[in-house]
Amino acid sequence: MFQTLKDYPALTKICLCLDHDEAGMEAAARMR
Repeated sequence: MFQTLKDYPALTKICLCLDHDEAGMEAAARMR
């Protein structure tokens, strides 16, 4: 997932925001 964030820096803030709720964590897990 972090490699993806390096490739797409704009997604970093989005992912960090989503990580604060369960649905966001699930989405982040699927992105890995």
